[in-house]
Amino acid sequence: LAQGFLIGETRHIPQEIYTLFRDTGTLHVLAVSGSNVGLVILFLYFALFPFPLRPVVRSTILIGAIILFGMVSYGEPSVARASLMAILIVAARLVERRVDLNQIVALTALIILLWQPAQFFDVGFQLSFATAWGIVYVMTLIEKHRQGKVRSRFYYWIVLPVVVSLVAQIFSAPLTAYYFGRVPAISILANITVVPLISVATIGTLCVLAGAFLLPILGQFLGGLLSPLMSGILSLLTWFNTFQWPMDIGDNLSPAMVLFLYAIAVIGIASIWYRPQRRILLFLLIAGANVAAATTLYGRISATATIPVAYASTIPGGVMVIIPRGTKADVVVSGSEETNYLVVERVIMPALRSRQITHIERLIIHRADAGAIEGLISLTESLLVDTILYPSYLKSAVADALQTQEGRLRSRMPALVPFGELLPSTSTEGMRISFEEVVVTIAGRKIAIAPEPLVQDRDGEGLMILSGLSLRSSAIELFHKETNA
Repeated sequence: LAQGFLIGETRHIPQEIYTLFRDTGTLHVLAVSGSNVGLVILFLYFALFPFPLRPVVRSTILIGAIILFGMVSYGEPSVARASLMAILIVAARLVERRVDLNQIVALTALIILLWQPAQFFDVGFQLSFATAWGIVYVMTLIEKHRQGKVRSRFYYWIVLPVVVSLVAQIFSAPLTAYYFGRVPAISILANITVVPLISVATIGTLCVLAGAFLLPILGQFLGGLLSPLMSGILSLLTWFNTFQWPMDIGDNLSPAMVLFLYAIAVIGIASIWYRPQRRILLFLLIAGANVAAATTLYGRISATATIPVAYASTIPGGVMVIIPRGTKADVVVSGSEETNYLVVERVIMPALRSRQITHIERLIIHRADAGAIEGLISLTESLLVDTILYPSYLKSAVADALQTQEGRLRSRMPALVPFGELLPSTSTEGMRISFEEVVVTIAGRKIAIAPEPLVQDRDGEGLMILSGLSLRSSAIELFHKETNA
């Protein structure tokens, strides 16, 4: 858990604890962000305070520590954003330049996109910068209207953390609802209560590491002091989870609606202090209601009877395909790599929840790394799974993962059906499995599912090919149009 708080390492966090953070809306604390970088800088600042260092030397040490911290934190978008912002702020203060946080956020985004343009479409990048800019925007307005007023301890220790947590929830909610299909209703209260404790735990973790470096027994002593705080955080989250009422959004949000919600948030917050913004807010609300009503009416009039027959999305190392039948479905995972986050929680479960799938008849693990198996098998915790088909070379990994999950299964133990890796093909109902591909027949059309593009010419078979590369880091939904025939 300390690894998750400090550097965003979640691979060793048990599934039930990860789910606890997700369901209470506090999962972001397990991803490194600006607060982590700020806490590291704060820790180093006080650690260097007793030493008479020149500002240039002190700033160089801080920048070096920020770069090192970013490297050990897997270079996630939030880490890159926070590290770059911190470096720019330290450098600006070193040369005695005025720090404009809006420009710092914009310059950081520009540098990251020049380095990796594809980051623009990454959910982590979008959430990170939307939340960071939202906090900068609101705090700038607050500070502007508090000039000349006395700032008490109550303001710094109570009001400020509550406002920052509330703003972070407001500016992350539209994207969270769009990508994950749900917004935890208890998240605001949970964040206000838990995030300060996690900040203390993060500082404590740094103290443990420093103590262990100086004297191992000192690190053990400090770790013993930190352990009750970690247990208390988990107990508090468990209590919050008993009041959990997640608001399922499904696939009802469009990109235009997300932008509209952000416009409402920006103008709505500004309208607290500015009267013209109140008129704009009222206009937007009326216009939005009219557009929503017109869209709904047009959709009912012009709707063509279609049946969703498959949903495909890229995952690290391959592709995931859901074949729904009411509340039941087959799930095919073709190629899955071990990552520092849970693919099931970020990709597969949101897609299943948004389609109201509660029962997996067949979970087909076509190709996967052994390290990714435990995450895929964790589907048995949340959903009823009848059968798991997997390559014979993953037999030990599947057995170990199921043994780990045994006490947390949603229902009965699923049937296990291994298929031979070297066999030409294995046939099951409506499906043919070989080492290269899984071929399914849906509405009379054959669809080949594979982790990478198929080399051989398949045009003669009339195949639609779904692979990780052909989807190009995106997702598609396939529909069958109903006809009288």
